[in-house]
Amino acid sequence: MMKRFAYDNTKKKCVKFYYGGCKGNQNNFKSMEDCTWTCEQKISKPEPEQDEEDMCSMSIEVGPCKAKIKRFAYDKTKEKCVEFYFGGCKGNQNNFETMEDCTWTCEQKLPKPETEKDVCSQPITTGPCKSSMPRYGYDAKRGKCVKFVYGGCKGNDNRFLTKSGCEQTCMNGSNETQNRGSEDGKYRCSLPIASGPCKGKIRRFAYDTETGKCVRFTYGGC
Repeated sequence: MMKRFAYDNTKKKCVKFYYGGCKGNQNNFKSMEDCTWTCEQKISKPEPEQDEEDMCSMSIEVGPCKAKIKRFAYDKTKEKCVEFYFGGCKGNQNNFETMEDCTWTCEQKLPKPETEKDVCSQPITTGPCKSSMPRYGYDAKRGKCVKFVYGGCKGNDNRFLTKSGCEQTCMNGSNETQNRGSEDGKYRCSLPIASGPCKGKIRRFAYDTETGKCVRFTYGGC
């Protein structure tokens, strides 16, 4: 039996336990310090106001702690988001909880599944995570795009990297987008459904040429 430490959600603190040596889960730390850093003080990320370009150019940092938390980061050499294991403390902002968030921020290639009307009618949502990423969302009550802080996971698609991108989609860019879509829509819908080589599990929809309708599939993230 191995002495380990884990966060007890009922007691709201890290406690000692004995680990059998196999399976288990990620709530398993070799020291009280690692557990406290990760779970009691939350995961710290410096420079919360870093813009996306600088964030994605940062090196991938595991950090000094010894946890093994699966995360995703943009690899400048490979020019794509990759999986890595975060130690649980320090590090930097090139650190995302999902492949989708990393791809949206650094590759900006994932298509949004909802229509523009649906996206812009969604509430502005920070999400449950604790990062601090500046984003823009459309405030339907005020009739304009506003800046807000995104936590880094979940949330919804009413979330844009730039104010101009938000305004183009939700305020005066809808006609332009529809015209552009009508030009390349026929070609786009004739493409095969491709999950891609990455291992994410992102729910997406695509047009199936065999059935003649849109179907749900799982996208890997790249």
